[in-house]
Amino acid sequence: MIRKGLYGVYQGKEYSLGKEDGEFINIVSRDIAELKNGFIPHAWDNNLLIKQVKKSDLDAAYNVTLFAKYKGHNFGVLTASEFKVVIATNNPQVGHELNMSVPGRGEFHMEVNRTDVELIEEKKPIWGFTLDIDN
Repeated sequence: MIRKGLYGVYQGKEYSLGKEDGEFINIVSRDIAELKNGFIPHAWDNNLLIKQVKKSDLDAAYNVTLFAKYKGHNFGVLTASEFKVVIATNNPQVGHELNMSVPGRGEFHMEVNRTDVELIEEKKPIWGFTLDIDN
């Protein structure tokens, strides 16, 4: 699974995190079975189910940043799917070396095959949580 953004562990299960409201946070699922656990359909997208919980009820919370290693260089990841990854850098030497497109000043982007890159996930705890070996 390719992921980036905010995630939390609630009652032993990992969820994507949505809207934050002070001491509360929305946890997000696409699993229809979660309706039995107090989740409700999102107002604008019935494929998303949300449940508002206290941040203090989370077991962990963290930000996942996705990086890519391609041809010996490290890149940020703009988008990633099962088959393609759009990588980015602001290093002009690397951008020119790899003949990357220049969508804006100082930006270099390139779409590459998913099989040609190594994706690296970096997890950083948020809101005073720590990460243990199980996360």
